[in-house]
Parts: sequence; structure tokens; C-alpha cells
Amino acid sequence: MKKLPLEKLNMIFVWINKLFILNVCWILGMLGGLIAFGIFPASTAALGVSKELLNSREIKVGKKFIQFYKRDFMQANMLGFLWLGGAVLILVNYAALNNGFSANAVTIFFYIVILIVYSSLTVHLFALHSSFQASLLTYFKNALIIGITKMHITVSLIAVHFALIYGALTIPAFFLFFYGSLSSLATVFITKNLYHRLEEKSAREQESTNYSITKERTKYGEKTT
Repeated sequence: MKKLPLEKLNMIFVWINKLFILNVCWILGMLGGLIAFGIFPASTAALGVSKELLNSREIKVGKKFIQFYKRDFMQANMLGFLWLGGAVLILVNYAALNNGFSANAVTIFFYIVILIVYSSLTVHLFALHSSFQASLLTYFKNALIIGITKMHITVSLIAVHFALIYGALTIPAFFLFFYGSLSSLATVFITKNLYHRLEEKSAREQESTNYSITKERTKYGEKTT
């Protein structure tokens, strides 16, 4: 059945309301962690809520956000500070190159390559963390592989993030009302099919591991009896 204009308008207002609430939660989550300890869990929580929103608009955004924020607080910060360490190294190298230190063509070329690879990793890293549970090494490895091998998705994500950042810098109110939520929703929307396959693979591997552990315990129990 074709939707009436009023129904479409209502759906638009529902989405605007959900995205506004999510953005407020994202900002409060950052402030709650004193920015340094809040930005990473707040961002992964916003990504998790966005994923839920794409499946159902009936969810309670605030409740879900708090749930993801608490669950991922420690690991998201560990992941974030490892990522931040890499970013600091890149900035230090940039400062050295800018001052003429070892500034030859080969060094500059490798620096640009590292910058591209790191940017590709960045746009996938926290989105992967919000999709499934794994080790920190697994997140970095998968983000790096996906960032390089799925370049069309990576470029799309980078373009969207640059556009949203430009919007936030041009219109500060946009940052307060929609930047965090739209950024999260766009990321999840672009990557949902790809990450869903990874999530299924991770679940199968976890089931296989649990089965192997159970089998070994059963064998051990049989031997001891």
C-alpha cells in the first residue's frame, strides 16, 4: 500500500527526533568521560544504536546508548588510545618532514602511503568494534584488510565524513544537533552488509571454539572417570 504524505511526514519527524536524541546522548557520553575517556565509547555506542535504528525505529535510543556505552567503555578506550598513539606518531613524523628532516622523495612517498593506509583503517576500526565482539588485534587486522581491499567502501566513508565535518565547521549548530548521529548512521548504512558477513563469520568461529572446548572437557571427564 502506498504511504500517505502524512505518514511519510510522520516518519521523517520520527527519524529527526531519534537522530537528535542520539546526538545529545553522544555529546553527553563524551562529556561524561571528560572527553578523553568519553569520546571513544560514546562513538562506538552511537554506532551500535544506529545499527539498531536501521533494524527498528521502535527502540529507546537513550536506554540503548547507555547499555552500549557501559558495555564497551573499557575496550573502546583501549582501542581508541592505541589508535591515538598511531595518530600521534604520524603527526610527529609530519612535523619532522615539515622541518626538512629526512625530507626526500622516498620518505615523503612512504609517509603518504602510511597516511592513506591509516585513514582507511580509521574509518572502519570503531564501526567494526560496534558490530561484534573480538580482540583488539582482530579489530585492527580486519579494519586494515577491509580498508585496503574494499577501497570503494572506504572512499565512500571518507567522503561522507569529510562532508559532515565540513557541515559541522560551517554550521556549529549542526554539530550540536546532528553531526554525531548522522555520522554514525551513515557509517552503519554504508557498511552494514559487509560487516554483517564478518559478524556471521565471527559467530561461527566462536561456536566452533566453544564446541572444541566442550569436546576437550568431555574427553577429559571421560578419562578421569
